Amino acid sequence: MNNELDLSQEKPKHGGNLLALRRSLGVLQDVKESWIDLSSAVNRHPWPVPEVPVFLWYELPDLDSLKQAAADYYGANNFVPIAGTQQAIEALPNLLFASEIRHKTKVLVPEVGYQEHGFAWSKWQYAVDTYKNTQDLTVKSWQVLVLIQPNNPSANKLTLAELLSLIETAQVRKAYLIIDEAFIDGVVGASLLSHYQDKAWPACLIVLRSVGKFFGLPGARVGFCFASQLILKGLASVTGPWPIATPATWLLSQAFKDVSWQIQASRDLVSRSQRFEKEIKPLINQFFIALSQSVRWQQSELFYTLFCDEAEGLFEWLQALSIHVRLGDAWLRFALPADTEFDLISKRVQQALLNGQTQGVGQVEEVE
Repeated sequence: MNNELDLSQEKPKHGGNLLALRRSLGVLQDVKESWIDLSSAVNRHPWPVPEVPVFLWYELPDLDSLKQAAADYYGANNFVPIAGTQQAIEALPNLLFASEIRHKTKVLVPEVGYQEHGFAWSKWQYAVDTYKNTQDLTVKSWQVLVLIQPNNPSANKLTLAELLSLIETAQVRKAYLIIDEAFIDGVVGASLLSHYQDKAWPACLIVLRSVGKFFGLPGARVGFCFASQLILKGLASVTGPWPIATPATWLLSQAFKDVSWQIQASRDLVSRSQRFEKEIKPLINQFFIALSQSVRWQQSELFYTLFCDEAEGLFEWLQALSIHVRLGDAWLRFALPADTEFDLISKRVQQALLNGQTQGVGQVEEVE
């Protein structure tokens, strides 16, 4: 049995790829001017980035100020700063189990969810299986369970009681529970970190947090892994002494301290969600009414996801209107638009609907 890294697997696809997509279609104009990109589900009203002092580019990173600001923001300090949660997703499979037992170590990941989780464990040749719902978690065996809280893209969440029950199960099995909380910042107190502020941290528990989504700063590539000291020591040894660039370290230290912005951002997400319900959902639903198709919507604080059999048809239709969203297997995910984008989206979709452009998707003309 070969337990080395399997490089033959196809890499998962991601949102936030507008420029690459248009290049592949031979579109050479500056698409950022005319296109609305809702594909990556990050906050479209990001934290306002100030001017970065030039001297920061000349210095190696000192993570002390970032660690302190992060500890205050998260209410916990048992973490390692990382280059986005993706770095931990990549590193953990090679840290937690010896190579000779990986092929028989069972890992459960969501059937619908961030695909990098399953990809990371599969390429290290673990026995990866998927689950559809919480009932599956009780009937399937696992040594590693990956939860996405809330799930991306389904927006499903487990209750605190359900999470604590799974933690107890993991402790009994001497297994690991990895919870990806990349999209949880929009609701104060929703994170499992709040529960453990005054309690001992379970050895089985690993929590991943991201600043890219709520703060709208995916380009900073900053995240945090919360875990036991043993796991943190191992993770720090493979991420190295400078996992985050000096300017990003400085920027996020400021963002974590900006409490007034955080409060306003949470309120703003609620306001834009209400606007999406009122203005965008009814228009998108009209596309399916014209085709006599049923749809199902689910929402999180930062995105809406539509589940339907004609997802690819709607994706192509929206592409023709210069609106880019995330296409999955029978689902589409929409980031909450910025205030300035709502009217543009409504205008383009309304015009296409009035023109009867729900048939012959590939022939829809772009709407300015």
